[in-house]
Amino acid sequence: MAANLLPLYLVITGQWSLAPVILLFWLENVIIGTLNIIKMLTCSNGGVWGIPQKLFMSAFFAVHYGIFTIGHGVMIISLFAGQELPDGVDFSLAMVPFVIGHFELLWPALLLFASHFISLISNYYIGGEYRREDVKELMAKPYGRVIILHLTVLVGGLIAQALGQPVFVLVLLVVLKTLLDIAAHQREHRKLMVPSYE
Repeated sequence: MAANLLPLYLVITGQWSLAPVILLFWLENVIIGTLNIIKMLTCSNGGVWGIPQKLFMSAFFAVHYGIFTIGHGVMIISLFAGQELPDGVDFSLAMVPFVIGHFELLWPALLLFASHFISLISNYYIGGEYRREDVKELMAKPYGRVIILHLTVLVGGLIAQALGQPVFVLVLLVVLKTLLDIAAHQREHRKLMVPSYE
């Protein structure tokens, strides 16, 4: 909730248009994928003998998810932010620092990273989820959440763009994305809760 309050404030006060909102949500996909690699490498699946499997699957995920994220980024930039970027921008993960600087996304992105990182520490490590996660399941886990958010942001962005980016539509987009975040977070961690008799 807190991580989404800053973009909500920036939209309400008219400091943000559609482009930085959409790009911030895209950056969250990068954060989710990066932290998922850490989860894959540190889950207890397979013990010592599972290390080669975790290394291979983490590398495969990094490449596959990276391609998916670049494709997602190219699509939303071409639809919503292309006219606000200078010519010659390289469409790759290397454009992440440029996008952060150009649209002044550093603090909102850091808040989102902090939110996901705190969840990683409190739920995955302190809460012991790393003992119950499987590396194969972890490889597929981010896609469900990311695809739902991608479709929501894409449809919402197209509606906002068609209506001339009125503030109330941008606010609804941020609020809807926040509600989806909460639902996804609760669903993910509810599945990994340890039964009381253990």
